Amino acid sequence: MVAAAPIMRALVTEVRVGADQVPLGSAIATGVYNLYGLFVSESVAPWFWTPGIAAGVAIAAALLLVLVYEEAPARRFLLYFAAQLAAMTLVQIGSTKRLMMIAPWLILSNGTTLATATLPPARRLLAGALVLAGAIGCYGIFSRKLYAAPRWIEPWDRVARQAAEAAGNGEIVIGNNPSFFFYLTIYCRPQIP
Repeated sequence: MVAAAPIMRALVTEVRVGADQVPLGSAIATGVYNLYGLFVSESVAPWFWTPGIAAGVAIAAALLLVLVYEEAPARRFLLYFAAQLAAMTLVQIGSTKRLMMIAPWLILSNGTTLATATLPPARRLLAGALVLAGAIGCYGIFSRKLYAAPRWIEPWDRVARQAAEAAGNGEIVIGNNPSFFFYLTIYCRPQIP
């Protein structure tokens, strides 16, 4: 409490005034997208209809199978994940990167259902749904045409080559994109004879 005293005034102000409010529908849509991204990754955007709908159905089937066919103690893993996802979404701190911290609850729920489901068809359906979602994500990685994040499809190779030439001529290069810096590092390596 003593260590937090310098920032208490700001905390009290934020609690009293409140943060910027986002419409509930937008927050829920963001949470659904983050859940989609956790299963498929950003390699296939949900707005590409054919793979997006197939992945969405596979994700919904996997979650439903865990809820229906898992025993109560192991079902709690999924409920813990859902509670954390809901809290992160409502507080507006959920993102595909941050969901990796709570992903073990989802992995445990899926894994225990695969290992302990009493009906063999449930195991096969769950395995098939998870494989389908993963396969769609892998397809997106290899096709490089369905990304949700445009940083993967922008011409960073060509831009970094031009920037490296400019830096070689003594000019200053400024940037803020990790993909750009990846390629720039390759082009700015010292040439060893």
